[in-house]
Amino acid sequence: MQNIMNCIDSINSWLVEACENVNLKKPVDLLTGEFILAKPEIFSMFVPFDELNEAEFKKHAPFAVVQLDDTDESILEHQGSVDIIIHLAVWNPGTSKDEKNDVEISVNKTYKRDAEGWRDVFAFSEAVTNKLKTVGSINGYKIDYKKGIQRRTIKEQKSLINFYPMYYLDIAFSVEMYSPLNPSNEYRHLL
Repeated sequence: MQNIMNCIDSINSWLVEACENVNLKKPVDLLTGEFILAKPEIFSMFVPFDELNEAEFKKHAPFAVVQLDDTDESILEHQGSVDIIIHLAVWNPGTSKDEKNDVEISVNKTYKRDAEGWRDVFAFSEAVTNKLKTVGSINGYKIDYKKGIQRRTIKEQKSLINFYPMYYLDIAFSVEMYSPLNPSNEYRHLL
């Protein structure tokens, strides 16, 4: 089977390009709510947190993490699939005064607290899923459209979890993988 680590790295590289036109709020000062618009950071498997706390999540936001969910390999058919999850995370403490007036801004210190950040994470997911729907393959890894592309919210006991001011969404899909035929010496003469 093709190297799984190479698959994850390839999807990560593709995601960096796919998010080229995505700009979301990135906190500059958590106390004042000051932010800049920035492209999401893209990670493979895990986010490199110094500590596991709210400030660390916000420090990296917006971000996406490409993770391996599961694999399925057929030894006889020399093929299989890799199930991928892309975790998306955005930070949005509320609506800034300038946004209400449709004024383009890059830095703002005042905002009205609201829970509208879910719109940002869904817009982020739209950008990624629209690319997934049209790309066909990612650096040689064919997307298995028969399995579909799913978007998943984070739930506990079937209820959405409120992580304000962080918002999360997962995108799940599968890619096909093939392994080169490598018959043992005992059977090579039959080929």
